[in-house]
Amino acid sequence: MIEYDLGLFYIKIENEKNWSSFLKGYNKEFNEKKFNLYVTAFGIWMIQDEIISENDFHFQKFINCVNKFN
Repeated sequence: MIEYDLGLFYIKIENEKNWSSFLKGYNKEFNEKKFNLYVTAFGIWMIQDEIISENDFHFQKFINCVNKFN
């Protein structure tokens, strides 16, 4: 599942330049709703395991994906 891979990588990267390069490497279209779902799931997992916190850059990416469901 491409969305799974992209979601996991997106929530973990710190440099948006890496994200652009990663997408070019995949060179495939993906389902944005599934992608947001995986980013949200990985974000919940990372928060629960205290890998990220509210002051973390990754937390904001998580919140942005969650807000897309509204």
